[in-house]
Amino acid sequence: MERKLKKSIGQDLERIKKYMDSAYGFNIFDRCRKREIVDARRIFVALIYSKYRVGLSGFNYGSKRITLDMLSKFMNYDHATIIHLKKTYDSLAENTPEIVEKFNEFSLILPQKFDIKIEELCKKKIELIEEIRNINFELSKLIKDEEKNEDYYTYS
Repeated sequence: MERKLKKSIGQDLERIKKYMDSAYGFNIFDRCRKREIVDARRIFVALIYSKYRVGLSGFNYGSKRITLDMLSKFMNYDHATIIHLKKTYDSLAENTPEIVEKFNEFSLILPQKFDIKIEELCKKKIELIEEIRNINFELSKLIKDEEKNEDYYTYS
């Protein structure tokens, strides 16, 4: 049974990728062996592992669920490449402070960036609900006024 990436997770992955692409100034999924590009892919995979707890069959993380197969299809790489990227990130993280700094930078910025968007959407939702309530109140007043006018003209 093939599992598909949830739309919300796919959008999340796409946002993270776009943000990292713009931060680095190149496509982090380019099929290239330049150290900077490979390190960017390693950091991307490490971020996804830290956020979604990726596994072969997928693990629940709230409503977030992702498998290696889903991630590999999203990145257009073999699942073994994803595992290798994660293992080499872990190995490099022990001895390369620069890669850890980049990971920490992205892991701190990304949740804030998306939480702000969610917070803005929640505020907008509350405003719209209040506006709907006001419209419903005005509508009910108009209906009552109309009923009073009908009663007035029918009894006169």
